[in-house]
Amino acid sequence: MSNTLGKVYKDKVVVGYYEYYGTCDIVEPTIRKTAQEVYDLWRKPEYRKCTCGKPSEDVILYSDYGDGFHWSGTACLTCLVVVEGINGYDIDTTEGEPT
Repeated sequence: MSNTLGKVYKDKVVVGYYEYYGTCDIVEPTIRKTAQEVYDLWRKPEYRKCTCGKPSEDVILYSDYGDGFHWSGTACLTCLVVVEGINGYDIDTTEGEPT
């Protein structure tokens, strides 16, 4: 499987990291506070869900898979989970890292 590091952007600032499964274009929804946390838990998925009841926030999801690309999604930054935008295959993407 071709896994890679992903980043969660809010207002052009990286607010978290996740593991991206390149073979099937899926985001592991659990957001980690540091890239090192993602690497420490590499290929040990923890599929959290939002349990706080707060509204999701608009974010940009980035994957450095291939040449890198990003797309819009939503996340609960309280529970640290991606809510929408998990399936990168069905989403319009833009090449490169967001600026």
